[in-house]
Amino acid sequence: MAKFPTTRWSMLIAARDDPAAARAALEHLCQAYRPVVLAVVRRRVGSHAQAEDLTQSFFAALIERRFETRADPLRGRFRSLLLTALTRFLSNAEAARLASRMC
Repeated sequence: MAKFPTTRWSMLIAARDDPAAARAALEHLCQAYRPVVLAVVRRRVGSHAQAEDLTQSFFAALIERRFETRADPLRGRFRSLLLTALTRFLSNAEAARLASRMC
């Protein structure tokens, strides 16, 4: 499995008020964390194609929701925050998939 990279909290905190810094920080995080997120998703869903799609959607959701504005180093490790967000994202995606099958 891919290994979690070290997160520089200072980079995320600086990104809160500067759109250019936010873009650079999120780009760095997406590139650094993509392999480990993909590995987690792949273990959960099995299908490589579905894991790729869900991983892409997860990072798009983080960017769309301005994830960097809510990340707080006082609340714990970044990897814990990311894994919690990923778990919730995957649960919501599964619920949506099941709901669409019932219609």
